[in-house]
Amino acid sequence: MNDTILNSVVDKKNNNLTTRFVVTGIIAIIIIVSVMTLRGYYVLRSTGVETEGQRIAVKVSEVVGMVSDSADKIEGHHVLRIGESFKHLNGIESATIFTLNLQPFWPKTSATPLSIAEKKVVTALLSDPNLDGQVIDLSFTSLSTWVDGPLGRTKVLPVLIKLKDPDGKVFSIARIDYNFEDALNYARFFGFRVLVFTLLCSTILFLALYYTFRRGIKTIEQQEKKLNHQISRLSNLLSINKLMQQSMKTASARAVELNEQFLRRVGADLHDGPAQMIGFAVMRLHQVSKQEAAQMFGPEFHAVKEALDSSLEEIRGISSGLVLPELEKLSLEECLRKVVVLNSAKSDAEVAQYYQELPSNIPLPVKICAYRFIQEGLNNAHRHGGAKKCRLSAYVNKQELVISLKDNGVGFRKSKLKEGGAHLGLVGLKDRIESIGGSFSINSELGVGTALKLTISLADDA
Repeated sequence: MNDTILNSVVDKKNNNLTTRFVVTGIIAIIIIVSVMTLRGYYVLRSTGVETEGQRIAVKVSEVVGMVSDSADKIEGHHVLRIGESFKHLNGIESATIFTLNLQPFWPKTSATPLSIAEKKVVTALLSDPNLDGQVIDLSFTSLSTWVDGPLGRTKVLPVLIKLKDPDGKVFSIARIDYNFEDALNYARFFGFRVLVFTLLCSTILFLALYYTFRRGIKTIEQQEKKLNHQISRLSNLLSINKLMQQSMKTASARAVELNEQFLRRVGADLHDGPAQMIGFAVMRLHQVSKQEAAQMFGPEFHAVKEALDSSLEEIRGISSGLVLPELEKLSLEECLRKVVVLNSAKSDAEVAQYYQELPSNIPLPVKICAYRFIQEGLNNAHRHGGAKKCRLSAYVNKQELVISLKDNGVGFRKSKLKEGGAHLGLVGLKDRIESIGGSFSINSELGVGTALKLTISLADDA
């Protein structure tokens, strides 16, 4: 993903985040304002209605007191006069007086019976001596409370009041339909003020949060730009580093090939130059040794001849070791088997070989390193370790070539590897393997043997 696409995706996510924040904030404001306004309206409405209901109960008590002031006992005509007096009280739309048996007493012809809910309120009034009246308000769960009330459609509410004689004894129940318009207007007015106040506070709080949110988004965007710039620089550096690693690996592989070509020329020069001259000298000495004059030189003559024979054999061995066979056309397994066969000509050690699914497209530098690795290991096992048995295994695990060689020789202390001039072949082999990105390890124990391990990655780093 390039920088342009990455920035476009980041901007789109930020815009979506801002939109979600605004929408969520508006919804939260609507919910908060609605709940606070409706709750405030309901509390003010209930309080106003309840207060007005108590005031009506006091007025009704005054009317009852004036009518029955000179009477010792409340008679029917007193009740009729009380009912007629209700018509002159301000705010009363209609009134009905019921007996204690909850039967209509006045007016009998047009009186509406008490509902079940009203009968329950009457029962509560009669059982509570401290309560003189009760307004039957709309239920909190009723739709009319939240729709008709705020819109001003509900003005008249029933009020149930106990009528008492001068001795304080309840003789009737009055149901008065009273116009609570003033109390409801008061509740609506203050409810509107609660609405404006809550809306204003919520809006200011939302704007403050939005300002903080936008500043946070801008800070994040600046940090993202800096981070993207750093990521871009690091990506470029990583690409350059990979190219350099690939170039170094290619150069190392080429150096391995050039080194083998140089060794091949050195081996050929040794074979065609000093080896030929020493061979000619040995042949001449062999002819001289058959003559009687050779007896004049004594043991020195034979010592020189044996030294030349040994030198010739040594040079030929070195020459043959320096010259690699044609590995390019061979598979890795064939290369390893070939080095084992060539080593068996000068060593009687038994080599057990185990190969597991080796790829056929192993690069030439890897095959050269593997060949030299096994060649040096088998030579050391024969010349220094005196090994009689060796175990060679090669396999590929997770794109890594692993080759190990173990022997049952005398072993050595690993501290000797740090001594100058000691085991130069192993040290050079380690450098050769690491030059193409591989790793080399040695484990050895006196009296047990030596184990060598080579690991090279076959993954394409391009």
